[in-house]
Amino acid sequence: MCKENRKLEYLKKYFMFCINTILIIDLIIIVIIVFWQVLSRNFLPHSYPWTVELARICFLWLCIIGSVKALDENEHFSIDLLVKKMPKKLESFISLFLVNVINIIFLIFLFYSGISYLEIASRTTTLVLRLNKIWVFIFVPIGSFFMIILCVTKIVDYMQKMNGKN
Repeated sequence: MCKENRKLEYLKKYFMFCINTILIIDLIIIVIIVFWQVLSRNFLPHSYPWTVELARICFLWLCIIGSVKALDENEHFSIDLLVKKMPKKLESFISLFLVNVINIIFLIFLFYSGISYLEIASRTTTLVLRLNKIWVFIFVPIGSFFMIILCVTKIVDYMQKMNGKN
């Protein structure tokens, strides 16, 4: 069992390394695109409309993939005033188990909504780049799927810790 845990931990570290790499590359692309747009508007005879559209698409991707990182590091917004007033065992149950179950329910809804929206998006293209909108919105179900996996691993970790204490 311990060997399996090490393999899963290694996979999670590799997965988060890939997520971090995607975030860094995406942010670099956004900075370059926006910088180019500012330069072209102020110092060149004309600006490039594709830069605004591409920056928006990259920003959407950054938000969704950034949510995966935030969930992994427990950095999502939460109001824990009432939870902190509860007994320690109940506090850990609510914050580690119940919250992740609620997250999974919401993320499953988001995943299926994203999949159904892709069918609509597949019929349209972006205005300037003429890029199929599937490539704009594909990260909603992908990001939701990644977050579901993270929530499930958090629940499994919680259950293993609870079984180890008993």
